[in-house]
Amino acid sequence: MNRRVDIEMLVAALAELGCPGPVLLAAMQTGGLAGAAALLDGLAAPGGPLGMRERFPLSLLLAYSAKGIAEWGFEPVYRGVIARMQANGRTQGEILGTIARYPISSARKAKLQAFIRATWDSQRTP
Repeated sequence: MNRRVDIEMLVAALAELGCPGPVLLAAMQTGGLAGAAALLDGLAAPGGPLGMRERFPLSLLLAYSAKGIAEWGFEPVYRGVIARMQANGRTQGEILGTIARYPISSARKAKLQAFIRATWDSQRTP
């Protein structure tokens, strides 16, 4: 059975992750990787003390995210996550600061921060 992805459920789950939600989405979009390589890249992006085994539940969300992006497109999912994070009281500075501390390349940080700024600004305009 080929079920559709519930975009509201996907957005809510990614927003609940906090800053890793949009980071994982953008990593999937900008990484230039596909399949298992994209999955491993997404799991490694947040860094921190957890190993791959501890991040396995996150892989299920990544798989669901990949299906959601394929069905709905990157922009609607990403904008939804940013809007939900704004509604939950997260500030742009908080998110950008967290991204700045991630153990990822400067180029990836710059892309992610540009995505956040552009999306944040577009959410604020009527």
